[in-house]
Amino acid sequence: MKNIINLAFFIILGLLLLIGFYNQIAPWDATEDFISGRPYTPAFSTLKHPLGTTEWDQDFAVHVSQSLLYNISISFKGCVLFVFFGIVFGLILGLVNDAPRKKMSIIKKPKYIFKFLVDMITEITGSLPFLIILIIGVFYVNYYIDAENASLRLEIIIGLIAFFSTHKLSVPLSDKIKSLRKEEFILAAKASGITYSQLIFKHILYYEAKSLIIIQTINFFLFAMMMEIFLTVYNLGASANDFSLGKLILNSKQLLPLYVTGQLNNLQLIYMTILPFILIFLLCLTIRWFGQRVLIITDTK
Repeated sequence: MKNIINLAFFIILGLLLLIGFYNQIAPWDATEDFISGRPYTPAFSTLKHPLGTTEWDQDFAVHVSQSLLYNISISFKGCVLFVFFGIVFGLILGLVNDAPRKKMSIIKKPKYIFKFLVDMITEITGSLPFLIILIIGVFYVNYYIDAENASLRLEIIIGLIAFFSTHKLSVPLSDKIKSLRKEEFILAAKASGITYSQLIFKHILYYEAKSLIIIQTINFFLFAMMMEIFLTVYNLGASANDFSLGKLILNSKQLLPLYVTGQLNNLQLIYMTILPFILIFLLCLTIRWFGQRVLIITDTK
């Protein structure tokens, strides 16, 4: 049974990759407009349009491919910021000792000032409710950036969410480093002649904290994809010219009048409204499963 489940997940992953790169292998006229009033192509009727056509008679598979790649790119950019600041803040909080009481020592060693600033940022980001961060971020970003730069606006909002979510990675990472210090692991590693860079990147980040980093990165990646959908559905995310998963869900409401007037059949209506939700569910499930497999493989080495 376990092998069957693994095979099913690999098939789903292959289908997602095929959908993601379908935009590159689609026929040359797959995205061409045919606003002619002729009947719409039923879903799965031809190999030329494997997912059918949209209400504008465009290849629906191309739209799904562009939407999937758009969400992955936005989420990946947010993950880069999340991992970078989370690791940097976690290393500073875990490796730098507490500041001494003498003010002269603090001035001579600016690392204590950096730790104080990072500690304040971590306390603020960890204590603020996420809803307040989202409301303030969306309000100010939408106020200072016009509607024509919707993609830039969405990237900034995801970046702010990534920065204010760094405590989810920095705090557990610093706790892991502090536990290693209590076990005198760091002192023993330094005494054995290991350089500071090897200690950080190889022994701490790879051997001790890789599972933590992978899990938190996957969680934020999926969270960023959900945030794009949430913001786009409420007209705060992708622009009208962009293709995203949130835009697919938002456009699915426009299919109901076409169904009432008889311009869409039952199969098209069900497929084009349910497919975005199925795609998002399978994507989240596959990414989490793939991350768990990576953890199992790396832990056995």
